[in-house]
Amino acid sequence: EKTKNLNVLHYKTHRTALLEAIHLQQHRTAQMLINHSSCDINLSTSNLLNERLKTPLILACKLQLLPVIHSLLECKQCNVV
Repeated sequence: EKTKNLNVLHYKTHRTALLEAIHLQQHRTAQMLINHSSCDINLSTSNLLNERLKTPLILACKLQLLPVIHSLLECKQCNVV
């Protein structure tokens, strides 16, 4: 049986599915990914110059996506340091 890797990178932007959902401001998709146990909510990858090393939390803050920010901060595995 094939397993789904939610942390696979987009072939052009190198964003994860979570970063892509946040970038596209798809709140419900982002929420679903945040709540999925295999999604790494701290993974910061992108080959776009203005997004390098931005975690999902940083990108959500930049875009002022309050529901996503709240969900990320509620996760035990969220690194805020």
